Amino acid sequence: MALLVFLLAWGVTPVTPSGFCMDQLAGIEAAVGEDVTLPCQYAHPRDLGPVGEVHIYWLVGLGDRCTVYIYNHTENITHSNYTQRISLVGDPVGSQTLSIRITDLKNADSKRYCCRVVLLKPNSTGLLQQWQSPGGTFLRVRDKPKLRGYQPASILAMEGDSIIIPCKYTYTGSVHPTQSVSIEWAEGFDHNCGNRFFKPPKSLSSDQSPNQISMVIDPQENQMGSIRIYKVTTSDKHYCCKVTINKDQGGRKTWTRPYGTRLIVGGRNDNPGYTLLQPNKTVIQEGKNATISCKYSHPPSTYPYRIEVYWRVKMDQHEFVYHPDPELVHIRYRGRSYLIEDPLQKTMTTLQIENVTRSDNNTYYCLVEFRLCNSGSINNIVYIIKEGMGTNLEVEDTSGTKRATLQLQLAIGVTLLVLVIVGLAVLSWFIHQKKGRRHQENNLIASTPPNNEKIQTGEPVYSEVQSNQPTSSQGNDDNLVYASLDMEKSGKKTTKSNQEQDAETLYAAVRVNQ
Repeated sequence: MALLVFLLAWGVTPVTPSGFCMDQLAGIEAAVGEDVTLPCQYAHPRDLGPVGEVHIYWLVGLGDRCTVYIYNHTENITHSNYTQRISLVGDPVGSQTLSIRITDLKNADSKRYCCRVVLLKPNSTGLLQQWQSPGGTFLRVRDKPKLRGYQPASILAMEGDSIIIPCKYTYTGSVHPTQSVSIEWAEGFDHNCGNRFFKPPKSLSSDQSPNQISMVIDPQENQMGSIRIYKVTTSDKHYCCKVTINKDQGGRKTWTRPYGTRLIVGGRNDNPGYTLLQPNKTVIQEGKNATISCKYSHPPSTYPYRIEVYWRVKMDQHEFVYHPDPELVHIRYRGRSYLIEDPLQKTMTTLQIENVTRSDNNTYYCLVEFRLCNSGSINNIVYIIKEGMGTNLEVEDTSGTKRATLQLQLAIGVTLLVLVIVGLAVLSWFIHQKKGRRHQENNLIASTPPNNEKIQTGEPVYSEVQSNQPTSSQGNDDNLVYASLDMEKSGKKTTKSNQEQDAETLYAAVRVNQ
């Protein structure tokens, strides 16, 4: 509380020293009863010195300045009009964000909101620096309207791109069937665009000069009044959409965004010290999750306080594949694209596209926004936009792969079938040959003559082996054994003439050594 009294005694004014920045949106719209987040981020020179404590304050005002304190996070002080409705959602020390969330909005909350930071020296030995946003964020709270619209706060592009700035609306009442919905646009160099609204043509003129504006979709049929800007230049402009609907009983409803959309265009050849590297090509099978990396760097002498990464493809115009605002993501990629951040790789980001199909074949471009707080003027925020050379994503047709796999499986199956048939044929031939040999043997056995027939065996039959000596005069030898050979039993068939002769008996003498 003492510090707050000290600041009030100083007479707080929305003065921001050179080289110190406070980044806030110009305007936000919400309805009664809803919740809203008011983003805020601060930056200061690197040579400021060591920082001790960080004190956070929010102020409000009804005009162009914020003079009334409503929230002191450090000392846990909240204005009675916002009791239990304000909370800090930022990270003052890490990401240097001071964002707050206000719940259960009321009509009386329609004000300008400014964030303020006070940096103390280590050990609270004194004030290091303090500053706040010069313009803050204007919050417009309305009763829950039947007619509501949407426009993004900003759109990034590169010089020469053809881009779309969306304008969407919803209406809960009935629209007169015979009267059209009117969509008008205004452009200007400040947040409110001015009051010079015009109806964009439905097509470009024949000369196709840069910065031409045309309507994209019929607003009555599609509840959209987006515009296409052809070959944008580096002019920094704001574009404001106004929707007018005629009521059934007469009268009309009108909606317009308080501060429009800021178009931030980067030069392709500007800031050569900032680089982006992407792989030339990535190949993935259909149905898988594709990943594409993007590595970025900036000159060592620069200190961006904020870096945002986006991904785009070129269709009829450049469309976002990934954007922190889902409303800006092309319908084909909405809900399928994410960023994968690696805590160990502070200068690299990866896009992931889930369940890719052949329709995802395209070239994907990494777009990086560097925000810097430059010296030389008050709250001098500089935007540097760089784009990579693109990565060609090639999605392989799994139906062709499956077809090739089926063909290979079919070829293998046919080969195995042929081998089985050949094997069975060989086995059948072997069995047939074996049966043939058995059949021949059986025939041979069947053709064998009866026992009373003489069969030539080719060997003589010895009989009546005896040790008695013959009556010949060969001398006496006790080691001789005599055998008689019956020629009739030798296996030769005897002819009739042989049968009539006397049987002959041959004797063989075999010496037996003892």
